[in-house]
Amino acid sequence: MSEMHTSPDRLVWFDLPVGDLARASRFYGAVLGIKVHQESFAGPHPRCRAPGGKARRPGAKSDREHRPASRFIPTPTNREPPMTNAIAILLLALPIAAGAAEYLEKTPFQLSRAFSPGVVTEGGKIVWVAGQTATRDSAGTDIANNFEAQVKQVFSQIDQVLKRAGGSLANVVSMTVFIKESRYGDRFVELRKDMFHNGNYPGSALITVTNFARPGIEIEIQAIGVIGDRCSSESPCSAEGQAKKR
Repeated sequence: MSEMHTSPDRLVWFDLPVGDLARASRFYGAVLGIKVHQESFAGPHPRCRAPGGKARRPGAKSDREHRPASRFIPTPTNREPPMTNAIAILLLALPIAAGAAEYLEKTPFQLSRAFSPGVVTEGGKIVWVAGQTATRDSAGTDIANNFEAQVKQVFSQIDQVLKRAGGSLANVVSMTVFIKESRYGDRFVELRKDMFHNGNYPGSALITVTNFARPGIEIEIQAIGVIGDRCSSESPCSAEGQAKKR
């Protein structure tokens, strides 16, 4: 099984184990801004065929050198400088990044409160998101003193910050949440459940404060995101997860 990654000015072939193709498609397709095509083939690789469709004899010369599998072969064009191709090769040569971090097993209480006791990551890039507040939503509507609207807007702002770094809200591994009224704690938990899927909740602290820096603010969330780490439930990094895989 192989993949061909293409864009208007880039063609990259690479061979990977079948199990890695899906993750490569999701991660490197987004990084390089390219579409992914998969092709199954038997016999000599299409890159090793001579004009006319016949397979080349071993050692035969051609206008294109035959590379062994797992080499990444970009096709330069007039619109793409060689350095861009080199960067593409280096990115593709990196270990395939898991789609998510490893979330440690939760107790029923932790699951009901939508947080993880711990999140394990290895590698990747860390994004330290500043405390987010909102008294107006993205459309400019006044949401001062509106707890639910502010929760949704704040999560949207965190998502936008992480997208600027190449990730999304799903990459949040830890958050500290400040609310002005403890009676909103349960409602916040329900709203957070809608923001994170498959039980992949971040580690969290929920704190009640007497007030915020500006009138009308009901909630502030500070978050940490990790993008492109190597850990996941399928490829655990924790001692607990690795023991379960044995």
